[in-house]
Amino acid sequence: MISVLLVGKGNVATHLQNAFNHIDKIKVTQISSRDLTRVPQADVTIIAVSDDAIAEVSSKITNNFVVHTSGSVSLSDLKNNTKKGIFYMLQTFSMDKKVDFKEVPFCLEAENKNDYKLLETLAKSIGKKSIT
Repeated sequence: MISVLLVGKGNVATHLQNAFNHIDKIKVTQISSRDLTRVPQADVTIIAVSDDAIAEVSSKITNNFVVHTSGSVSLSDLKNNTKKGIFYMLQTFSMDKKVDFKEVPFCLEAENKNDYKLLETLAKSIGKKSIT
């Protein structure tokens, strides 16, 4: 079982939560980026907030492996995290439009091979296209 913590309550986080909730081998918890006083531990923490909030939000999270969902923010913008990565979907998200993740390319980046494989497993569990 892979534990995933989603930080954010917007379009991307909501669509990811809905997709992960249908996968038996993934346990997902979602919290608001405004409530970071009690951040639960997880195998991977996915920050799905606006680009300009990523650094601040990540600085409040001490989980071991933290990734963000932005295509325009670098790994170095993740603060206070041991291991870092990017879990970016090449897709525009809106609340009222269903997303078919099997048609969405995933752009993945991690600092080491094992973390990359974890991100790839997550991407393949809900979709099928990944780009290194």
